[in-house]
Amino acid sequence: MIKTGNSKEVLRNMLFGNSEKVKKTQTKYHGKPVKGKNIETAMTINIYEAFFGTEKKISLKTAEGGLRSFTMTIPEGINQKEKIRLIGQGKEGENGGKPGDLIIEVNIKDDKKFKLKGTNIYTPIQITPWEAALGKRIKIKSIDEEESKIYIPQGAQSGDTVTIPGKGYKKKRQ
Repeated sequence: MIKTGNSKEVLRNMLFGNSEKVKKTQTKYHGKPVKGKNIETAMTINIYEAFFGTEKKISLKTAEGGLRSFTMTIPEGINQKEKIRLIGQGKEGENGGKPGDLIIEVNIKDDKKFKLKGTNIYTPIQITPWEAALGKRIKIKSIDEEESKIYIPQGAQSGDTVTIPGKGYKKKRQ
């Protein structure tokens, strides 16, 4: 007779099966619901898409190797590094738990013409040395394609900025 482990345990395993398997099965089917994990990712959009808002199609790989696609709305005036939460689009929950969320960090790419810094939009303009020395009124188009008249003050230096009120980045309502 060969004895392996606790005789009560050996007998229990013979009658009811391996206790570890029983515990795992019970936990799987009788455990508390567990919310699925969140998925975090990043997306890059251009300054026009951020300024005006847009819709973007997102495709994610599923655990089974397939693709899951959906359309999301990027609100106008979204800020650099702002996160959008898509509720229930993360990993599946366990034991009937709710799925996690998909969290997308938005990166805004500057354009050749417009650059975003905080809530200010910058655009370079070329003027001649005599226009800088004497000052001049010029017309420029803002990001919303409206034409604005600005005055370059007398004695302007390279790198100076001129502010056009009401033509900056849209501030979202909180």
